[in-house]
Formats: sequence, structure tokens, C-alpha cells
Amino acid sequence: MLMPSKPINRRCFPSLDMKGGVITVGNSSKFDDGIRNIRNAKDLVDGVKNATVVIETRQVVMKIFEDYTQSWYWIIIGMVIAILTSLLFIVLLRFLAGIMIWVMIAMVILVIGYGIFHCYMDLKANQALM
Repeated sequence: MLMPSKPINRRCFPSLDMKGGVITVGNSSKFDDGIRNIRNAKDLVDGVKNATVVIETRQVVMKIFEDYTQSWYWIIIGMVIAILTSLLFIVLLRFLAGIMIWVMIAMVILVIGYGIFHCYMDLKANQALM
């Protein structure tokens, strides 16, 4: 099957045009799909739309990998800081286990209390708006 096409992102897509309000491939609004079926050029529009979704997804993935390649050293610095903080915590836990356990329990209770307070205030503010 031969039909006019344009290369988009290293893929061949049918060259769709509008002539007189009718979608055409090349100069015709109908084409042979290669298995002896005559199809309307409008049938290609859905396929091209689906292909553009794949191209957009590929571009998003490429941007993510570009971000990783540009900021890999910040990721490593963050990992090193996390490792050192964990080691410091383990060393302090070795010597101050009793105190640190009670401090951690108190901090967890404070964080949960703040979460409950924040949700309560948010609920109260939303009820006042209604």
C-alpha cells in the first residue's frame, strides 16, 4: 500500500489534508488499505490521534530522563545526607536509647495531634463556607 506520508518523530504518518472541508490523503478522500478494502480518509484521523498520544508519552519519559541526567549529583548528595543522618541516629540510639525512644514517642504523638488539629480546622473552615 502506498500513500503520501510525512515523517514525524522517525515514524511515517499519512499526509492528511483538508480540501473543501473534506479530509483527504494525497488528492483523494478514499484509499485502499492494502487488503482490498476501500476506506475513507476520516478513518485515519483516529489512528493519528492515538499515535500522537504515544509520541507525547515518549516526550514526557525523555524529559524525565533528561532531568535525571542533569540532577544526578543532587540525588546522590541527598542519599549521602540520608545515610549520614541514619548512621548518626543509630550511634545516638546506642548511647541514648531510653531518652530517644521517649522523645520519638512524644514527637509521633505531637505530629498525630497536629494532623488531627489541622484536619479539624480545615473541616470547620469548609463548614463555615457552606
